[in-house]
Amino acid sequence: MRLRRCCEAVRLRGCARGLPSDEHGTMGPVAGRRKMGSKDMVMTMVIVLAVVGLIAVYGQNVSFAPGGQAAAGPVPTANVVGGFSHAKATMDFAITVPGNVPESWHPNSLSVSDPEVSNDGISQVGTLKAVRGGWVTAKDTFIQLVEAAGNISQVLTSEFGQTRQVTGTVEAGGASWSVTTGVRSEVAWVRTVASPNSVNSDGSTKGGRTTLLISGNASEADFRALAAAVSDAK
Repeated sequence: MRLRRCCEAVRLRGCARGLPSDEHGTMGPVAGRRKMGSKDMVMTMVIVLAVVGLIAVYGQNVSFAPGGQAAAGPVPTANVVGGFSHAKATMDFAITVPGNVPESWHPNSLSVSDPEVSNDGISQVGTLKAVRGGWVTAKDTFIQLVEAAGNISQVLTSEFGQTRQVTGTVEAGGASWSVTTGVRSEVAWVRTVASPNSVNSDGSTKGGRTTLLISGNASEADFRALAAAVSDAK
C-alpha cells in the first residue's frame, strides 16, 4: 500500500509540472515527439540554407520585373554600326551609318529586311527594305534607328502597323524631324531624304528616297544625340 501511494505521488508531481504521462507513469511518447521535432527543425534549416546558397550563386544574373517575367541580367549585344555599314554596301538604297553614338549606350539589336531575299531568316516578302539598330541608353531606356526605302507613310505603316498622325516638328542634327507616336505611345521622330547621288557597290546609282525613323522611350536629349549621329543624311 505504501509503495502504491509513492508511485501515485510521483505521477501527480509530473502532472503538476505540466508533463503528461500515460497510465504507467512514464513520459516516453513526449520525449519521442520532442526528438522528432528537433530533427524536423534541423532539416528545415538545411533546406533554407540550400535555397539561400542558390540565390547567392545565381541571383546576380536575374533581375526583378514587377508585373512580368524575370529577365536575364546580361543585356544582348549586337554590332549595330557594323550592320549599318554592311547594309550600306549591299543594299540598293542610300543608308547613313550612325557615327559618334554616345559611348555609354549599349548596342543590343540589329535586323535587316529585304523583300527580294526571302530565305535570309530575317526578311519577309512584302516588307520594305530596311535596316534597324537599337541601343540601351545609360538610363536603361531604349532607342532605335530605322532607315528604310520608302516614304514616311509607308515606313510608319511597316514599322508600327499603321500610319501615325504628325503632332509637330523638331530641329535636331541640322535637319527637321516630324514628331509622332510609336508603339505603346512611345515617341517617334521621322524624316525622309532624297538619294539621287548615292552609289551602289557595283557602281550603279541608288535612287528613290530613304526615310529615317527614331523611336523608343529614351529622353529627348538621347533622341537629339541619335539625330546628330545621322546628320550626314541629306
